[in-house]
Amino acid sequence: MIGGAIVKYLSIALDVISIFLNIAIIICLVSSFKKKGEETENGENS
Repeated sequence: MIGGAIVKYLSIALDVISIFLNIAIIICLVSSFKKKGEETENGENS
């Protein structure tokens, strides 16, 4: 019983962590795209 509860908790925790990682990756991609867009709009290409 205890082992099953631990496995269930770990699986839920892994799901939450993966969701947070996906959100963080999306935020990073969006911010990088916004930065690229701002640079091209201002004509500042590094």
